[in-house]
Amino acid sequence: MSRVPRNKKKNSGEDGDIYKLEENHLKETYNRVRQEYTVYSGRVKKLEQFYAEGLKEAAKEGKQDDAVDLIKSLNYTFEARSYQFLKLFVERLEGQLQRVYFARIDFLPTGVSANRSDNEKSNFSMQTFGGSQTMSLYIGKHAFYHKDGEYQVMDWRSPIASLYYNYTEPTKEAFYDFPVDVEGKPWVKEHRTVQGALQLRRNIEVSHDNLLAIYDNSLRIDLLSSELNKKAGGALEDIVRTIQKEQDEIIRSDPFRICVVQGTAGSGKTTVAIHRMSYLFYTYKDYLTEHNTLLLSSSKVLVNYVAQTLPELEIYSLARNTLTSFIRKSLKGFGYEIDSRRTFNHKDEYSKQKNSIEFIEGLKRFVEYKKNYIKKEIDRIPQYNDLSMNRYFTRYDIRAPYDIISDMIDAYSDDADAHSEEYKQGNTAVLGRLRGINSVVGRLTKILNLFDPIKFYGEFLRSTYVPNTFEIKFNKNQLSVDDISAVYYIAYKLRGVVPYKSFKHVIVDEAQDLGLLNYLVIDTFVRGNGFTILGDLNQATEDNGSLKSWQDLEYIWDSNDIDYYNIKISYRTTKEIITFAKGILEKFSDFTYLPEPFDRHGSEPVVSTFNNNDEMLDSVVKEVVNMRLAGDFRAVGIIEPNSENAKDTFEKLAKKFADAEKSLGKKLDKDAKFDLVFVDRFFDEFSNNGVFLVPGDLVKGLEFNSVFILDANKELYPNNPISAKRLFVFSTRAINRLYVYGIDEINKLLSPIS
Repeated sequence: MSRVPRNKKKNSGEDGDIYKLEENHLKETYNRVRQEYTVYSGRVKKLEQFYAEGLKEAAKEGKQDDAVDLIKSLNYTFEARSYQFLKLFVERLEGQLQRVYFARIDFLPTGVSANRSDNEKSNFSMQTFGGSQTMSLYIGKHAFYHKDGEYQVMDWRSPIASLYYNYTEPTKEAFYDFPVDVEGKPWVKEHRTVQGALQLRRNIEVSHDNLLAIYDNSLRIDLLSSELNKKAGGALEDIVRTIQKEQDEIIRSDPFRICVVQGTAGSGKTTVAIHRMSYLFYTYKDYLTEHNTLLLSSSKVLVNYVAQTLPELEIYSLARNTLTSFIRKSLKGFGYEIDSRRTFNHKDEYSKQKNSIEFIEGLKRFVEYKKNYIKKEIDRIPQYNDLSMNRYFTRYDIRAPYDIISDMIDAYSDDADAHSEEYKQGNTAVLGRLRGINSVVGRLTKILNLFDPIKFYGEFLRSTYVPNTFEIKFNKNQLSVDDISAVYYIAYKLRGVVPYKSFKHVIVDEAQDLGLLNYLVIDTFVRGNGFTILGDLNQATEDNGSLKSWQDLEYIWDSNDIDYYNIKISYRTTKEIITFAKGILEKFSDFTYLPEPFDRHGSEPVVSTFNNNDEMLDSVVKEVVNMRLAGDFRAVGIIEPNSENAKDTFEKLAKKFADAEKSLGKKLDKDAKFDLVFVDRFFDEFSNNGVFLVPGDLVKGLEFNSVFILDANKELYPNNPISAKRLFVFSTRAINRLYVYGIDEINKLLSPIS
């Protein structure tokens, strides 16, 4: 392995020659990108100038019709797809000018496999071919295809780029897969495998047209450490330069199978999820798009947190939501509007029962009972035989009954309108049939109007279909994520309610916090097996109704359709912090999937006690001030474990920061202000240099360079596994520094194992 930093480059010898060659190539590529940027940014400026001048002209003409027409024409031009695409393309080129590429691979192909389908597991034979030449390929966040007809830079998502992620050094036995479209079947891919020799794997540090350093082959670990040390936290970042082999395998895995990922805290689950989306949209662009893919997160905060990074990976309009909000939106489309104040994303004290197989099987039987009851009600209609109503029930086993009734009402209403028209024209013979049809429409409408999924859910809870050992109290004005899931399932089965838009793939982040009832509903969002499910069972902080094992999902899906992955290494956090956090879980013997630290060192967690709350908050302010004065402006997370006290803690800290800022005066750099921000459940303005006060129940999935845990005392967090999980989550939000504070004493769960 070799490293050739710019400030120590050699003027002669092999290293000097390598450096000169790479420097020349960088400048040539950079200049070509800059030329493209100049051309296309010029076109954007001309369009924007044309728009601005047109508005000025329209303003002169006042409210005249010509002015209105002109503005409409200008807006149409400005909102046209061609302009929007051009604008995004220029933004991409602008990003490429900062770092045009980050790696190079030299690959000599020696053979290619025959076709095999996506789901084929059998062995396949290689066909060798001669006359191949070594390909030198540069890899970047985005491809750059020059007008002369050749790729200057390969996109990180391209099949051949997987060689960079899957091998740390040269090998004569490298290979990569690439999917081939099947004509007329965009959802089917045939795969071929190219075998060959990876002769070079090189990391290249660049900034604009400046070559900073070259790292050859197995120095990737050093690069990852360097990138992690520079992470600021506060906002999610792309990882295209440092994707690890096990992450890349998940990102590129088959989108038509159920992908279940157990990833420890800091393993990059959420980041892998968004990179997987980017990869799928790139590779399966004729089938999977932002518009037919859904991202579900456990809280609105996490939804907003992830959203900020999506544009970096060219994802702009992805549907993303919490399960509760998504269900509400889908029900609203069928006229069943539920006020958001009546629902919440969390579990309740009965969630364990609601997510049991006994409860779900009872719910299924209740639905069948209601279907039979509705059919009997229709059978009693006197005109049932005369109007051949049975023809509507030929697919009754798979169609929702109230959906059938809705169709019947529409059809018979049309018949009634036709007969009414005949009667008006003097055909009195149709009067009897008209009256009969109107009577049927009235009866059917009455049956349809009795459908109320929340009322039916309450009826189910009071029925014998619920195990008599369960004691579930129901409040229709306080619907948990499980209640709303059951309501949706009833509506889906009995009324034909479907997701508000069609999806071909669903990604579930923080998946450990959902239970079987929730997944029963999620399964209805996609036809087929297009699911990616990512979580960490050690972060299942809801005591009731969460998954106990990923294999629990085999109740919902066939085990043969599921691929399981396990990422054990925590990349986010230093070895010292993850060892501390792991110690919290190790106090209990029933934890599995314990994290393994990445070999990146930092300072030991600071564990301190104070006489009172005021002293503790003073210490927080002092430490943050010292960070800023030392030039460390990276994100700081202050976790208030007692969410009920979060607002009060925020106000006290805000005053203390204001006083500190005032006392420092000119000593404080203008970029080092202490604008404390309160993160509530709707927060969406994350940055990599802010100071954030976060209630404990909203911190999951977030990360900060430095983290303060405020007084997680034993009253709030007693000595049990659920408390351990919650404190494990708090501790693993930190990238480089962790401060654990207590008043009078430190919770024993947070005390290092002696």
